[in-house]
Amino acid sequence: MNRLGETAKQIREARGLSQKRAADLLDISPVHLCNVEKGKALPSIELAARYRDVFDADLFVVTWCLHGDVNALPAPVRDAAQSLASAFRSQLGLFDRGEVHAESKDAKESSI
Repeated sequence: MNRLGETAKQIREARGLSQKRAADLLDISPVHLCNVEKGKALPSIELAARYRDVFDADLFVVTWCLHGDVNALPAPVRDAAQSLASAFRSQLGLFDRGEVHAESKDAKESSI
């Protein structure tokens, strides 16, 4: 499983969604979502944009926050990158063990 697929699965599972329901929300087939989550297909830019719209989470940024190596960055940007990762983890409820704990957009809207 590639890191993007792993993150896509974590976001979906954290929201308690089946692959079928998440695929419906993302307007893709369940087979394609399964392939993305298993690392057999990479998400397109359009699909990444739908993740942002549907789940309020940027797939690439969340992946970097969960799996990125801040120490590999040049020294001048390391502190800024660590601050960004920390803020993003806090905003989405991400924890070091790689779990995503954030309310789904539907849950937020239904509680309003």
